[in-house]
Amino acid sequence: MGIPLSAKGVPVVDSKTQETQRNNVFLIGDAQSGPASIVSAIGAARRATDAILLRENIRDDHAAKRWLNTDPADIYRRKGGDRRPTGRNG
Repeated sequence: MGIPLSAKGVPVVDSKTQETQRNNVFLIGDAQSGPASIVSAIGAARRATDAILLRENIRDDHAAKRWLNTDPADIYRRKGGDRRPTGRNG
């Protein structure tokens, strides 16, 4: 495929995007780093996905999600309070 290898014998990729030196060729998981954890592969897949979506100008909601998919203001409203969460200084 013409993808350069590092001194360790694994393909060289951009650590932020997982893209190789060949345009639009991304490597993740065992193909990129050799045997590793599934968590590492998922992280690499997320980086590659983010880069591809950005390049294609497709909106990604991944970064906009909140833990547990809840909005704190909605929780306060459901509890009957009109309080809004405040920052550290509020």
